Amino acid sequence: MNNTVNQYRRFISSFYFYEGARVTVGIMLPVLIGIYFRQTSWGIAAAIGALAAAITDFPGPIHHRINGIVAVSFSVVGITLITGQLIHQPWALGVFIALAGFAFSIITVYGNRAAQIGTASLVILTLLVDETRVVHSYNELALVTLAGAMMYLLLSLLLYRLRPYKLVQQVLGQCMQQTAVYLQVKARFYLPQPNYNELYQQLTETQVQINAAQQNVREMMFKTRSIIKESTHTSRVLLLAFLDLVDLFESVMASQPNYRIIQQHLQQHPILPRMHQLLQAMAAELTQTGQAFAEGSAYPPVPATAKALQELNALFETARHEILEADLIEAFITLRHALDAMEDVYHKLALLQQYSTYHKGIDFSRKVEYQRFIVPSYFSGRQVLNNLSWQSNIFRYSIRMMVAMLAGYGLAQMLPLGHAYWVVLTIVVILKPAYAITRQRNIDRLLGTLIGVAIGAGILYSTTQTSVLLGIMLLFMVLSFSFWRHKYFISVLTLTVFIVLAMQLLNPGNFTLLLKDRLIDTVIGSGIAFVFTLFIPPVWEKLQMGTLTRQTIMDNKRWFDYISLAFDGKTLHISEYKLLRKQLYVSLANFSDAFQRMTNEPKAMQQQAPYWQQLLVSNHTLASHMAALYNELQELQEKEWLDDFLPITRQISNRLQTALHYLGEAGGEQQEGAATGIEEVAIRHEVNQLLQQRRRELERGEMETHTRGKLVALKSILDQLDMMLQLSGDIRRLCRNLQQRLSSH
Repeated sequence: MNNTVNQYRRFISSFYFYEGARVTVGIMLPVLIGIYFRQTSWGIAAAIGALAAAITDFPGPIHHRINGIVAVSFSVVGITLITGQLIHQPWALGVFIALAGFAFSIITVYGNRAAQIGTASLVILTLLVDETRVVHSYNELALVTLAGAMMYLLLSLLLYRLRPYKLVQQVLGQCMQQTAVYLQVKARFYLPQPNYNELYQQLTETQVQINAAQQNVREMMFKTRSIIKESTHTSRVLLLAFLDLVDLFESVMASQPNYRIIQQHLQQHPILPRMHQLLQAMAAELTQTGQAFAEGSAYPPVPATAKALQELNALFETARHEILEADLIEAFITLRHALDAMEDVYHKLALLQQYSTYHKGIDFSRKVEYQRFIVPSYFSGRQVLNNLSWQSNIFRYSIRMMVAMLAGYGLAQMLPLGHAYWVVLTIVVILKPAYAITRQRNIDRLLGTLIGVAIGAGILYSTTQTSVLLGIMLLFMVLSFSFWRHKYFISVLTLTVFIVLAMQLLNPGNFTLLLKDRLIDTVIGSGIAFVFTLFIPPVWEKLQMGTLTRQTIMDNKRWFDYISLAFDGKTLHISEYKLLRKQLYVSLANFSDAFQRMTNEPKAMQQQAPYWQQLLVSNHTLASHMAALYNELQELQEKEWLDDFLPITRQISNRLQTALHYLGEAGGEQQEGAATGIEEVAIRHEVNQLLQQRRRELERGEMETHTRGKLVALKSILDQLDMMLQLSGDIRRLCRNLQQRLSSH
């Protein structure tokens, strides 16, 4: 019951529901005004303009949102005027639809907001060719549509002025909740007999969502003047919360002990289940903290979690004194660092909870070099020209959209369909550049429409009261616009119910015919989209897997090489470290996202999938160990012997460079001779001597000695480097085998 209530609260306080309510008000307001002044048709026309504006109005810097709405408004005006000139010339209108399909698809090269402007324009175009619409003046229709878009813009700006930080708080809260999911997966490593491959795969998939959420927050914060230049107490708190959330995510990633050693030696001890419980508790707290940020409420630290952490440390000390023996030294060293990482996560979580109170005593002395962490937006005609080739996936998508829309329009003209424009509308909303997304949206569209029609029929058979139908319609409208950006199936289902009820309210009559038209038109549109996706295929994901893998390995190597400077006595700058970290996380997310899309493509297009999957997991695990290594280096008190590890760091870097060579990276294959030999043996020999000495101390009952402190420091760094040495070797081997398999085909 509590879980259901929490899910309901998260949904109500999310920016998805906030957007759904805003869009519903923005569309219904002109309709109600039109009804009040007995101009229902103009009210609906203005609502169409509001719909176009709403499609482009997703989270981002406020000036980007304004620019998107203004751009789509004038686009819709132009489309309306041209359609008015061609409406009685079917062939000319068909050519215009095809050209518009290409033009408004190719602008996808300018990013997501431009893509939404194109989609909105095409949606409005399909609504304008509705054969049941009677328009006396397309000039007036263009003005009314523009007025509807401007009315929505004013509403959006008003809500922003009233609560300027609301959207940032909601997006930041969602980012925290995504990070909590990652922490929940990490907790499962401490359960008995964990499935390591499955858990690592889940971590990489979750990281895609976290990276997208972080990038969204980063864009909104670092490109919003009121947060960076004209900061208030609230904006500074939100900025610090985001920075510490990113650091918390790294701390979770850095909690990368050798789980197999822990499970092998301590599986029967109660400390592992307690660690799992504590991580789950912290994940739940992080979820609730995100909920508090989204709602604008406070969620102070929970004393029970601090107490559980203290008890866990006490349990560790008890176990250390009771069962620690020579064979368990490595397991206890590993476990100690896992507990330290959990403690670090807890302290960062407590900071986030403190930020949720917006207390006046929060320290704002930290400087933020935000300019290096955002990608500047720019528009150039060359971006389009560079994509006018068959090798460009956006170009193929644009051609596919053009031909499919033309085929849909032509078929709708020839067949006796009741609402023929639904065919073209289905094509517009289903077709996407990626095959996997198009395929999933096609399935969601068909199933959602079928179930939505059934629900709509059930409602219409159950009641004919206008007030009841209107209330149900508005509910489904809000739900549809709440889910349209992230759960397309639910959005289609609820949108179908809304459309059926709306059309029945506007034109009462035989709704059975309306339901049949909706189903038939959707099936035809889905069929056309499916056929042309196969006829004009996208650039398959397998063709870019090599590039994405190479970029990930390169970014891993850059990050590692920078961290390795510490072994040579160099000072690491936190801003440079974080920039390299961000670049690697983006590459990992892109790699993982592309691999997930590839697994949804036809089997024939999933060549070498096991190799790509192993490379993805290995690179993600390597990144986790690098974050852990950095933390170990930061905690060191004595650093005079760090250069003893340099031969191992050179070997790891060389292995990654060799892997890049196998994937076609310029520069040639590196030699590894300099990274082996006596120098490498020396540090291992010293650690082994310390281990032997520590075993003798334990046999004598000596617990706290100088040997223990030095062994823990050296062994922890050596363990991280050894894991990275193994992983870099695995990456090199996988790249070599992959090169051989690809060259043999």
